[in-house]
Amino acid sequence: MAGPEVPEADRLRLAQQAAAATAGSRLDLRRWSKVQDGQRLRWGAWLGLRQLDGSRRAKVYLELPSEPLDEGAPEPWAHAGLQLASRVLGLTWRMAGVNDDGSVELYARIPELSWSELAAAASLVGHEDRLVSLVGNLITRDQLGRRVVLPRPSGLSLVLAPWGTPMAFTWFAVAKSVWADDEDVRAAVLRTTDLVVCRSDSTGLYQALSSGPDDGRWRHGMVGVGVDRAGGTWLQAGLRPT
Repeated sequence: MAGPEVPEADRLRLAQQAAAATAGSRLDLRRWSKVQDGQRLRWGAWLGLRQLDGSRRAKVYLELPSEPLDEGAPEPWAHAGLQLASRVLGLTWRMAGVNDDGSVELYARIPELSWSELAAAASLVGHEDRLVSLVGNLITRDQLGRRVVLPRPSGLSLVLAPWGTPMAFTWFAVAKSVWADDEDVRAAVLRTTDLVVCRSDSTGLYQALSSGPDDGRWRHGMVGVGVDRAGGTWLQAGLRPT
C-alpha cells in the first residue's frame, strides 16, 4: 500500500501491484493509464477489496481528469460512456472502477438531473421504468403528492461489460442532501426494500447497523438504487460504524 505522500501519478501503478499482491488479481490497467498521462490529478487511484463467496476480489478506482471521456479513454468503453454523456446534459465523469473480471464501472456527477433525463440514461440497460419507480419511492413526493425535484447534484454509475455492452445502471445521492436526518433515511430505505430483489438477511443486517445510538453525526453516506440488463434491481446504503 502507499501513504498520502505518494505522488498522484504513481498511484494507479501501485494500486495494480497491490491488487495482484492482496487478491491475486491480473488487472491490466495499461490502457487506462493513458487517460491520466500528463494530466493534473487530485487523487489518482485507490484499491478496493471485497470478500465474495470465499474469495477476495479487487477493484481499482482511477481518477478521470479528461473531459470529455473520449480524450484517451480506451475502447470499447469510451463509446458506451459517450452514449450516456450525450443523453444527460451536464454530465461529468469522475472516475472509473476497473474490476478483475474485465468489466468497468463509470461514475458521473450531474449538477441538475431531471426525471426524463434519468429515464433516458437508464434506458441504456433497459427497464428504465423500474429504476425511475424505485428512485421515486425512495425520495417520495411532496405534501401535495407532486414528484420532488431530484437531488442536486445526483450521481450515476454505468457498468460496462469487457466488450463494452452496458450491463447495469445506478442512481445515487448523498443522504444529507435528500433527507432531514438519519431516521428519515432509514424509513425510506426500509420502505423501498419491499420493491427490490435483495437477500433475505440484508434487511435485518441493515436494521441492526442503522439503529445505533445517535451521536450527532450523520450515519448514512451514499444511498442509491439500480437496475441491470436482466431486470434485476437493488438498493444500497453506505453506513459508518457507531
